Amino acid sequence: AIDPVIEGYLPLKQVSIAKYQGNGDSYSTTEGSQRESLYGVAGYPTPIYNGMEAISSWSGTYSGITSALRERIAEDSEKDAVLSIVYDKVELDSTAGTLSFSFTVTSAVSFSANLTPVVLEGMTTGNRGTNGEREFYHVVMDMPDGGLGKETEFRAGEPLSFDYEVNMASTNVEEYGDLELLVIVQNNDRGEVYQTASFDLSSDNVANEQAEQLPGVVLYPNPARDYAILSGLNNATVQIFDLTGRMVYEVAGADAMIELPVEGFNAGSYIIRISQDGKTAVRRLNVVR
Repeated sequence: AIDPVIEGYLPLKQVSIAKYQGNGDSYSTTEGSQRESLYGVAGYPTPIYNGMEAISSWSGTYSGITSALRERIAEDSEKDAVLSIVYDKVELDSTAGTLSFSFTVTSAVSFSANLTPVVLEGMTTGNRGTNGEREFYHVVMDMPDGGLGKETEFRAGEPLSFDYEVNMASTNVEEYGDLELLVIVQNNDRGEVYQTASFDLSSDNVANEQAEQLPGVVLYPNPARDYAILSGLNNATVQIFDLTGRMVYEVAGADAMIELPVEGFNAGSYIIRISQDGKTAVRRLNVVR
């Protein structure tokens, strides 16, 4: 019932999803069992919104659930984020079965929370059961810091960098190019999720076996407050989109280096699309206030 709602928000990067398979399932993991314990569920749980609420408790009808979900996502999307999560590097070597990634977390306040990186597969088909299900989406494959993550002290305005290398050869992953990343910053005592950030290896220009598109194009600083610089341009078309898909800036024929007018942007994440030399690349920009 909630699939159409979720599918509408996923491309906009406004929601993140992780599916933990139940005990005894061929994709069940120790980390998944830890998450089940964290949320107070067992076996195949009801969807949990924001780590705190069972979606099925919102209403007795499917239509009521979907309406409530749309309202909650819209309401929460209007709130100022406590912190930002920006992926700095994602590299996949399917021959060796390794996935390397790093990200930076910048908080607006000082507090303690659990940070949990997750590696998922976008869709699996090798876990078919007798109940008619043939495809499973956003299935957890690995959690390098365990299901409960790592308790982390955040300091206001002080970026923290994290770096991981995961051996995917020991997981049930079926297709390396279908992997996804997810970072969860959460209060494990209450279950409340403060922030998530996802990365889809199939569509986010991951630096995998093929060379990253336009590696000479560099974006800095990131996160940005008053300005951001994009360098390495050659007669490029540069477009910036917010997470609703609305284009907020465009320039054609950009050469060498340009300054992006982020002082007029609202705080949040933006997608920068650069087209030059017959290639197109994407960079992610986070604006803080």
